[in-house]
Amino acid sequence: MRSAAGLLVALLLAGCEAGRERVANPAAIDVAFQWTAADRCSPRSPALTIRNLPPGTARVAIRLTDLNMPTFSQSGDVFVPPTGQVAPGTLPNYTGPCPPAGERHSFRFTVEAVDASDRIIGTGQATRMFPPE
Repeated sequence: MRSAAGLLVALLLAGCEAGRERVANPAAIDVAFQWTAADRCSPRSPALTIRNLPPGTARVAIRLTDLNMPTFSQSGDVFVPPTGQVAPGTLPNYTGPCPPAGERHSFRFTVEAVDASDRIIGTGQATRMFPPE
């Protein structure tokens, strides 16, 4: 059931992203985050630090993908304060990393800066294994 739901979400998200225009040479964004053991299967997203947002950023689109199971992908748009700190628990419709017991998976947060015209003007990503060592 989870695989089917993950596939449906991935297809829906792919359709949403296809409508966004990407400017030529989007700015590079720095993204950082840390996992804790408490993040396993949690609906509370970790804190993210986002730096170097380009001028004109209206919001950021954030996607979490399990690289070992790419059909498990989720995303949402959030407003990032000027400090670049996305507080824990603020990502909409979030489900934390939940690999099978005894397995470690690689998870990637992808961040896209979106301007008021809904164009992608900057991109960045950060990848970490879960569970953390």
